[in-house]
Amino acid sequence: MSSSYPLLDYTKAEMYAAAALCVGNLGKSSFCYAKIIWKIRQHQRRVQTNGGVNNHGTLCTDSMTLNNERYKKTISSVLWIQLTLTICYLPFIVTIGLVSYKGFTSALVTAWGIAVTLVFFNSSLNPFLYCWKIKEIRVAVKGIVSRLFPF
Repeated sequence: MSSSYPLLDYTKAEMYAAAALCVGNLGKSSFCYAKIIWKIRQHQRRVQTNGGVNNHGTLCTDSMTLNNERYKKTISSVLWIQLTLTICYLPFIVTIGLVSYKGFTSALVTAWGIAVTLVFFNSSLNPFLYCWKIKEIRVAVKGIVSRLFPF
């Protein structure tokens, strides 16, 4: 999307295609997130209704419970990333749709600048989100920073 910044010269068809591409990609990532949550909940329901026995006939142990807790944590992290992606790209999608329909007005030029800034801001936010929500990445970053700046 960053390469589409100078959309002032594009045709309406190209702008509609860019909006459709954004909507499609955002929709796919949201669908995948929802499917992951649905599968995890489905698995938990099966284990609970079978009295702690999974589909393979083996008893679920504490390690499986820990795996479920880890999956829940991972899903929470992915939710934050998905929400940030949606919040940053939705104004761009709306703005590109309006610009395609109405053309550039003074208000839409301002909205365009804000929307594009949010898209770029999403790329800046992702490393912080990953460090905040994913312990392994946070530990690795701390190790790299401590080697670079040994105070």
